[in-house]
Amino acid sequence: MIKTILFKGTLTGNGIVNFDSSAQKWVLRERFPAERDALKFDNVKIAKHSFYKVGETEEGKPVWERRLCISADCLRNAIFSADFPFQNTSILHHEELLVSVLATPAALLRGYMFAADGKTAIKRKSPLMITAAEQTSNGTTHFEVGSMSGAKRTKEDEDDAGDTSFHYEEKAGKMEYAFEGALDLAELQFISFSQFYDRLGMLPDHKDAFREKLAKALGSPVDDVRFLNKKGALIRTPEEGILLSAEQVAILVREFFTRLLSLGIRKSKGYAHIDSLQVKFVRNPIDDTLHDAGGWRTVKQPAEATPAASEIHVSYEEVPEQEALTARTRIEASQAATASVKKAKAAEKRKQAAEKKAAATAA
Repeated sequence: MIKTILFKGTLTGNGIVNFDSSAQKWVLRERFPAERDALKFDNVKIAKHSFYKVGETEEGKPVWERRLCISADCLRNAIFSADFPFQNTSILHHEELLVSVLATPAALLRGYMFAADGKTAIKRKSPLMITAAEQTSNGTTHFEVGSMSGAKRTKEDEDDAGDTSFHYEEKAGKMEYAFEGALDLAELQFISFSQFYDRLGMLPDHKDAFREKLAKALGSPVDDVRFLNKKGALIRTPEEGILLSAEQVAILVREFFTRLLSLGIRKSKGYAHIDSLQVKFVRNPIDDTLHDAGGWRTVKQPAEATPAASEIHVSYEEVPEQEALTARTRIEASQAATASVKKAKAAEKRKQAAEKKAAATAA
């Protein structure tokens, strides 16, 4: 049975699509002295890099190599750019809109975190792991002087304020990148409706609306909230949540690879797009790894990366409600007792501090 889907892919592009903060210049100045002239100014745009120590000089100083990279966050944003073109945390204050957004394949795949004062925080860990895309080609970058039109941001009392400003910017030509990742089917198939493990994915009050909208998105009825425990877990502390069917998990997998196979990043001065993709179905985590050569196959269509529902491992099992409530009651009672003891100790400590202060004042 398949527990995880591994994938690795390549990107091709031209130019820089992911810039770093200007503070990165201090790292470059230290490791690449030949570029210090371009890096002595504040107005410099620097691409994201990975750094590797490749040797030492005769004086024992490290010799560095750098490779252009596109961060994992940038890739995730690009994969779901059509679904989430921007972030809007105020959605937590619009209950109907909130449910409509979270009851979608994109939200279940990407994960989310919504928290605001006076509101119960809801969050979901993404079942998707993806690394940064790192340069694999021999292309090198260089710094050029660029210009920008518009009002110059200077102090009002400066007489030389102009309408054009100059800056250094890192440039690149054609580039190739490689990335790796995994889709955890156990994380994908479960949606928590409990704060017991601090991962409340949806408010219990919106259970019916959530199930209705998600069923419409997946094309089949969504199971009710039940007490569930992960199979093989030594600690049997059931959690309330929804377990998606294997058929629904397969639909979510196909939705993800539809987005990944369409991956494209377009910026004003550069682009990168998916060039090739390989997947491996993990049945035995000991044998089926990212760095094992066996089991990989090239895919060009989402269906080729989607396992049959009958092959998907169901990672959770239902726990009888009475057993779950009994365990929960005992744990919550113990937690309350511990909290009460801590509160009493804190109160006693404050009392002793106040008495000590009063005695010192009287003296």
